[in-house]
Parts: sequence; C-alpha cells; structure tokens
Amino acid sequence: MIALAIMAILLKIAAPSYGTWISNQQIRAGAESIINAVNIAKLEAMKRNGRVMFELLDSANNSSSWRICPVLQGTIVCDAAQPTIQERDSGDESAQAKVGVSTAAAMIAPSAMATPLAVGGLPAGIIFDGLGRPSTIGGFQNIARVDVRNTNMAAADERRLVIAITGGGSARACDPQVLSPNARAC
Repeated sequence: MIALAIMAILLKIAAPSYGTWISNQQIRAGAESIINAVNIAKLEAMKRNGRVMFELLDSANNSSSWRICPVLQGTIVCDAAQPTIQERDSGDESAQAKVGVSTAAAMIAPSAMATPLAVGGLPAGIIFDGLGRPSTIGGFQNIARVDVRNTNMAAADERRLVIAITGGGSARACDPQVLSPNARAC
C-alpha cells in the first residue's frame, strides 16, 4: 500500500509537466510539418517547371492543415483539373497547434520575432515559380512568417515556434525563447 501511495503521489506531481511536454511536442510537430510542406512545394515547382502553391487551409480552427497543389495557368488558385500534390490535416500529432500568419516581410526581422502573431490570417499561402522562387504574379501576398503555438497553454509554458520564409523561398524555424548564438534562436 505504501508503494502504491508513493506511486500515486509521484504521478500527481509529474502529470502537469507531462501535459506541458505533450502540448509543446504538438507545436513542434505542426511546425515541422509546415516547413517540410513548404520545401516540398518549392521542389515540386522546380520539378514541374511551373507554379505550385503551398496553402494553410483551416480558417475555422486556425490549425496546421495544409495542401500543395499546381496553380491554374494565369491565376492564383489551385488547378482543380490536376490532382492535389499533397495535403495534411492537423491530426492527433499536432491537434492543439494553432497558427498565426503574416505576409509582411518586416515580420521576419529578429526584433519582430519576440512578439507572437495573433492566431489567424488563414487561408494563406505561398506560390513558387518554376525556379523555386516565391511568385508575386497577380498580386498574391505570399506568407512571410507563421507562428505555431498553443493558445490553451500558459504563456510561460508555451514553446511557440516561428517559421520565417525568406524572399528566396527558404523556410526556417526558430524558437524566440532561445538566445543567440544558438542556431535555434530567432
């Protein structure tokens, strides 16, 4: 009985930390999924020598759901006549991860990364041309920054990740809580 009582006490102490760790792993899974999808879209555009869009879709829940699709010639929308290249819903591994999006290039400056983006701004995307560069044809506003976070967590416990997409189309994640010169720092 004493051993069971000690086990129960230890579990009661460890459970909140475990819940925080799980929530932060969901943030990381959502961010990694978005970075991988941006890179796939860029490579698909180069492979096809045509425009391909990465799009964050879920405006109702602001989740990390996305799709990659070929762009209809002369437009800024997915070509419904061609199959979607890839798509993903937020799933269990990143169910609590929510995203905030900005198209302003100034938001990827290190000084801007300290302030979290508000969750929202979806749907939003980035279109790559046949050379793997972000395309600005038709006035399309490409994503410059995505914040992946869990708004249900206390700010002190949340490990928000920031994805910066440069003018050249490179995507990189950073952690605003890590200080430079660490490679994970913003």
